[in-house]
Amino acid sequence: MLVDDKPLVQTEGRPWPKGGWVGWLGWACLFLIALYALFFAYRAAVALLYPYPLEYGEGSVLNEAGQLLAGGFNPARLYPTNDTAPWLATNYSPLYYYLNAALLTLVGPNSFLEGRLLSVLAVAWLVWLLYWLCRGEGMGRRVAFGAALTPLATAPVYDWAVLAKPDILGLAFSLSGAAVAWHARKQPARWQLWVGAGLLCLLGLLTKQSYVAAPLAIGLWLTLRRQWRASGIFLASLVLPGGLVVLGLQWATGGAFLRHIPVLDDLILTPTSEDWRRGEETRLALRDLAGGDGPTLAQDCGW
Repeated sequence: MLVDDKPLVQTEGRPWPKGGWVGWLGWACLFLIALYALFFAYRAAVALLYPYPLEYGEGSVLNEAGQLLAGGFNPARLYPTNDTAPWLATNYSPLYYYLNAALLTLVGPNSFLEGRLLSVLAVAWLVWLLYWLCRGEGMGRRVAFGAALTPLATAPVYDWAVLAKPDILGLAFSLSGAAVAWHARKQPARWQLWVGAGLLCLLGLLTKQSYVAAPLAIGLWLTLRRQWRASGIFLASLVLPGGLVVLGLQWATGGAFLRHIPVLDDLILTPTSEDWRRGEETRLALRDLAGGDGPTLAQDCGW
């Protein structure tokens, strides 16, 4: 714990407990965490070799990356205007799709390997980053090792970190930005660190748009400490290039990017919405092709 950047408890060089129940408890926790890390490593190896989807979202992400690759990396193929069928909703920011599509050129268009490999490498980076942060705060090697492996024993990381989805890669970028900002607090005059923190947080947002916690926390922390210069540099490095990317994507997709992100990511269909109307038209066309007089989409849903 720090107050004005000074440790309340000096932890450097504190020995690992060697006797008594505290020492045994520490070793037991470290053993269980390491065991869970082995389970995760086995799970990751199996996932990398498994050629089929492990979770329903993997298929849609692979399809969207494939569309991007087939369209020559044109973002309009990733975020279509949906003026005509098929009407598709792309759920995530573009960075993961572009990395995924680039790797598809190496392993083939129907492989989940490249997306899962990105996630597993991101987890390895997170483990190293947490170890580095703990060591930087004066923790011993065993404590830092246990702290770094602990996320592997949590359900979100254990379940999601082997999937071909952008969640873990976005987390890696976002946490890296927070780590750089935490390091920069000791050297607030080094503006390059604040630029790096802002750009890493931006990469997190460009991987998955919901990773706003880290940039909000950094900005709030700098504001409360009245570090106006650092706050301005951080926000400028986050907002200015981010704004240019968004404007470029809006132009390249004919204004469809901000319809997909975030509108279609949280799609709510009502009988008066445009998406409902298009769904109803599709349903009626299929009914006519089948030569039947089945119920409408609204009737099926009880409206």
